[in-house]
Amino acid sequence: MYPNKIKKKGVIISALGEKSFSKEQINKIKSVLDVNFIKQVSPVNKKEFIELAKDAQILAVTRRPIKDIDSEIIDSLPQLESIAVYTTGCEWIDVEYLSKKGITLSYLPDYATITVAEHTLATMLVMSRRVHLSFDKIRKIIPDGTSLRGWDLRGKNLGIVGFGRIGQEVGRLSKAFGMNICYYDPIKIKSEIAVYSSYDELLKNSDVIVIICSKERNAPPIMSTKELQLVKPGAYIINTARADLVDNHAIVEALQNKSISGYVVDDEVATLSNADSIDYGRIFQTGHTAWYSTEAIERGTDDWVNNIVALANGEARNVFERGVLVNE
Repeated sequence: MYPNKIKKKGVIISALGEKSFSKEQINKIKSVLDVNFIKQVSPVNKKEFIELAKDAQILAVTRRPIKDIDSEIIDSLPQLESIAVYTTGCEWIDVEYLSKKGITLSYLPDYATITVAEHTLATMLVMSRRVHLSFDKIRKIIPDGTSLRGWDLRGKNLGIVGFGRIGQEVGRLSKAFGMNICYYDPIKIKSEIAVYSSYDELLKNSDVIVIICSKERNAPPIMSTKELQLVKPGAYIINTARADLVDNHAIVEALQNKSISGYVVDDEVATLSNADSIDYGRIFQTGHTAWYSTEAIERGTDDWVNNIVALANGEARNVFERGVLVNE
């Protein structure tokens, strides 16, 4: 950076504002940006968000304050040159419109890989060992007659839908339990731990199905009534990606008619919370905490800072373009 170079204007919006960062990270950002740190814990509407971000040439934001960055927001920020988001999934951003406007988007492709994979295995064990029901029995809130008998992971067929970083880590962890693993992904990947399968065959043959693929913006669910009719009777479905990858009404129906044995989703879904005529414990929701660990936050914040600094220096780092990582 040249000594007399004019710094670009940066706006960073996070739950803790400047306190989201260490002193070293703050100094690193301030060395390349004229930055305004904004503390915003709760979500705001479009108008309020535009007001917060109006001065940004480089905007850094978590998903907490805004759930959708659409063309209206983008058009309302005429100085905007680039965005650095604190997420892996980017379906909540109109990436194609950003590309048309020549605005760069950087994201965090790997900060929560281990964390989400471990969470996925944890929920698999909760369902297989009925851990949540055993806990509720101790608290004396479990309905009479509810069985606590579990089942072994060893020897079961695991189907992983989406075999990117997290899917491959789920495969590695599951292999240690002696599971037979197949995967479906639009891109065939050489793997020593899992064999490729068509989506239909995966649904038909898997005792446990893990959904860990990316969500395309405005795309319909990848699992609805049609797909659920193919699922092996008695299978468990674990969705630690996005809740709307699955048709929740169809899941409720499948649980009510007992064609599947259980469903896990890493989110709070009203349709599932309010469902009746489903055996106690067959639905397990974890409130979007799969990514949430001390280590993931440390990795994510450090990577976020590096992305912000790179954008300020006109460099491409972790650039997201139509679902493809084009530069690490």
